[in-house]
Amino acid sequence: MRKWFKYSIEFKNLKKNTIRKHSLYQDFEKSMGGYNKNKFYKNKRAFIEGFLRGRFNDYNDFLNNNLNKKKKIISIASGRCINELVLINKGFDIHCSDLGIPKSYNISKKIFQKFKFFKFNILKQHLNKRYQVALALGLIYVFSKEDLDKFFFNINKSIKIKGNLILDSSSSSNNFYTRIFDKYILKFETYFISFCLNLIGKTNVVIKRHHGYKFTNTELVRIAQQNGFKLVLKKEKDYLSELLRSNIINKIYMRIKIFKYFLILFGYPMPYLRIFKFIKVREI
Repeated sequence: MRKWFKYSIEFKNLKKNTIRKHSLYQDFEKSMGGYNKNKFYKNKRAFIEGFLRGRFNDYNDFLNNNLNKKKKIISIASGRCINELVLINKGFDIHCSDLGIPKSYNISKKIFQKFKFFKFNILKQHLNKRYQVALALGLIYVFSKEDLDKFFFNINKSIKIKGNLILDSSSSSNNFYTRIFDKYILKFETYFISFCLNLIGKTNVVIKRHHGYKFTNTELVRIAQQNGFKLVLKKEKDYLSELLRSNIINKIYMRIKIFKYFLILFGYPMPYLRIFKFIKVREI
């Protein structure tokens, strides 16, 4: 496991610094573009067609194949609740939760009447085995090894024996390829672009931000096993997103579509979407 840093160019705040990782719900909400009402909140159809794209569509495929409508489900760090609301609309019994209530809650409740949401911090609380399934999508990349251990411990206390935990990594793995890409290629690219912009009079500084953590599949499974879980299923997908974090690669990709197939070959060791399904095999 290693810390994951992102580099960005800042034009307004010209003080060079390293920003710590998000610590408040508002920080996460802001990093996701906010959870405000938008044009997709007209009705159910507009919501589903507008939001169920990209990785959310991949989540949806996995969840539809691995969830049962008869089971009581808790979603951790639900955010805007895109996948959860799509499943609720199909008749799944899902309760959503997060560190705070999203700004879109009221309009979501109006569209999806059976929508239930409450404040909950999985690192500090558990739910006394009330549920049979727990979901955690787009969450665990913010957790250190110690936080991951607390997360699995409290999930164990929140779901019943033989219950399932479905989560995704929300990042590519910690391996040789991602280390080179993160630590050298993306860093060099950002400083190079910053240098060029300064040359033409666009004053800026590079901001280094602690975005989260990257870990291997083996590391994640080992921590899960230590907390009473067994891996049932793993799916890897999306071999483009990691590479498209590069501004230069992204611009070439947008202009030359055939470039996509070469990128997939290079991106194969760096799948951005890693979804895991665990079963609780023992109490702790």
